[in-house]
Amino acid sequence: MELLKKYPKLFPWLFLLAVFFALCFAIEVPETYKFIRGQAEFIKDPNQSSYIFLGKEVRYYAFDVFWRLPPLLGWLPIWINDSLFFLMNEWMPIEVWNEDTQEFKSRPVVLQITRNLTAFMTFLIQLIRETLLGGLETIVAFSSWDWIDANPWAELPGLPWTIVAAGSAILAYKLSGKGLAIFAGLVMTYISIFGQWKPSMQTLSFILVAAPLSFIFGLGLGIAAFKSKRVEKALYPILLVMQTMPQYAVLVPALVLFGVGDHAAVIITMIVAVPPMILLTLLGLRAVPPEVIEAGRMSGCNNWQLMSKVLIPTARRDILIGVNQVIMVCFSMAVISAFIGAKGLGFNLLLALNQLNIGLALEAGLCISLIAILLDKMSLAWANKQIDYFGNLTFYQRNKNSIFFGLAVLFGIIFAYFGSFYFKEGYNYFF
Repeated sequence: MELLKKYPKLFPWLFLLAVFFALCFAIEVPETYKFIRGQAEFIKDPNQSSYIFLGKEVRYYAFDVFWRLPPLLGWLPIWINDSLFFLMNEWMPIEVWNEDTQEFKSRPVVLQITRNLTAFMTFLIQLIRETLLGGLETIVAFSSWDWIDANPWAELPGLPWTIVAAGSAILAYKLSGKGLAIFAGLVMTYISIFGQWKPSMQTLSFILVAAPLSFIFGLGLGIAAFKSKRVEKALYPILLVMQTMPQYAVLVPALVLFGVGDHAAVIITMIVAVPPMILLTLLGLRAVPPEVIEAGRMSGCNNWQLMSKVLIPTARRDILIGVNQVIMVCFSMAVISAFIGAKGLGFNLLLALNQLNIGLALEAGLCISLIAILLDKMSLAWANKQIDYFGNLTFYQRNKNSIFFGLAVLFGIIFAYFGSFYFKEGYNYFF
């Protein structure tokens, strides 16, 4: 009885479970009853049975196993497939301008929306990737290939690895001190020495797009759920499904809607990373003491000021723990996203595993682990760092990290310039 008092919902669930299994074993399945396994529409087998439902031919195999869908539900997977095909290829065609052919063409509105979204994601990824590694496509997006041919100096050169390593060390020092700064410098140096710099920066550019967007959407939806019970009730079942759904299950819908590439990987990663951010934002805002909220209202805050000046700063630690979880989920998707064409360490790891190249797989996997550990430590340090609102600091004390980073950029550019003369025959190890 004590157990039932402690867990009042346990008895009804156990009773329903017992009734379910009792009915399963008590009811005899007729020999003529047919059970179905959903088949793709293009698969045809002479051993299959078929019937017509709502104008669609439904084919199925006859099974004498109880755990199968009845034939009346066999139309469902075919209906879903046909509906998605109709949305992507036929529904609401609109006229859009094609820059390549310089003419208008007809395209379904859903397809056009998904292509615009993928173009925006691709632009963000290329902007960060070419800032780190160099390239042309970002400049071409604002000009043209003819202008680039006439002005070759406009190509983004990319940042030398020494600047990125120094910037990481300075940021780690600001967040947590010398220990994390040394670790950050060693991680970046290891990645550069072992020839994994380009795929590492490709993965990092993917993370630097997915993580901030996931944070923005998660924070916004978490605030909306905190403000409205209806929004919370609508989001709760979706969050439960997304947190329990296998990550591979999202790949096929993303391929259909967004195609193959880094842009689709960012969208998939956002779908997986937003739920923990929503839950931790909601948890942090609910943990704000009522006295703090009343003090904010007594100070004359309106709803916007109460949220931005009182609630979010008070729940800062929980929200930043959400940022940490978002970053970890993004890295967990780095390898999975390689299955749909995402570039970077995950793609190299996938190739190495397919070729049974254990050495290359170990290098790529170790780089992913080191970058994930570094960002995990930095985000946790950011969450736990206390802000001194009353410190009377000098200009140098307030801006010393920015000054050191500016000096690192200057010396990094100088080293890369002189390295281009010293390493004439081979690779410029300073760039």
